[in-house]
Amino acid sequence: MSLHSGHRQRVRDRFLSDGLDSFNEHQVLEMLLFYCCPRKDTNELAHRLISEFGSLVRVLEAPVKE
Repeated sequence: MSLHSGHRQRVRDRFLSDGLDSFNEHQVLEMLLFYCCPRKDTNELAHRLISEFGSLVRVLEAPVKE
């Protein structure tokens, strides 16, 4: 069994029990990316996007082309 096995479910469970206030920006983005990248490691992508754009808000406000 992989270290990452069940990761998405653990994140969802944490969201349901603790809410988004307990998440860092990259964790919020990672969870959002679950729904558009069903078979990809979204943690690395979330970190890259936050690093590139500077914040979760800027990622969400970025032009589609970017």
